[in-house]
Amino acid sequence: MGPCGGRAARALVCLAALSLAAALGCMRGRAKYPDVRALDGTVSVVTEEIAAGGARFFTFRDRSGRTADFFVYRESGGTARAALDACRTCARWKKGYRLEGERMVCIYCGMRFELDHLADGIGSCVPIALPVSRGGDRLHIAAEALEEGLRYF
Repeated sequence: MGPCGGRAARALVCLAALSLAAALGCMRGRAKYPDVRALDGTVSVVTEEIAAGGARFFTFRDRSGRTADFFVYRESGGTARAALDACRTCARWKKGYRLEGERMVCIYCGMRFELDHLADGIGSCVPIALPVSRGGDRLHIAAEALEEGLRYF
């Protein structure tokens, strides 16, 4: 191979490596769920759109761009609550939960939790509850609580 062929091959490899790095960087910053940010230190979620026995997932993004997934759910009696989309046991696999009927199911280990008993915090793989306050049709979560949960993501 001549001197130009070697240089062209190296340039092509460098270009491919840069393209891959750029693509991975963009994927890392993409939110898994609807993106929410704090305003005055609080994340507010409208809860009237969440039916009793239902849930909605969100991705919190802090000022530096780090993300933490969480969900807001309603118990059958209508009480709205929130939890991280992670547990202390299975978080290292970064799979989270999915809603099946009125149960949250760990995607990694398959443990199931009824929404009405999720706040009890019983189980080895229970989602990490977030402290909330309620105001009108909104659930308010302190950004500080979500920032503490960043270590699970």
